[in-house]
Amino acid sequence: MKYSGVYEFEKGTVHWSRPTPDEISDEERARRAQNFADVALKIMLRCKKREIENGNGDRLEELGLGGLPDV
Repeated sequence: MKYSGVYEFEKGTVHWSRPTPDEISDEERARRAQNFADVALKIMLRCKKREIENGNGDRLEELGLGGLPDV
């Protein structure tokens, strides 16, 4: 199975390709999974921080957090 294609739009054309699952090393697969987890955590913290700032979320003490990191 080939993972590639072409996107055409007003301003140009983009040719893309990526390795098949069989071509990806275990290290690369682990790196991608970690990147996905990092982004998901960042989004979750951003949403929770916004809830707290708007007064809709739990207080930081109730969450057991001294403060949320800046993301």
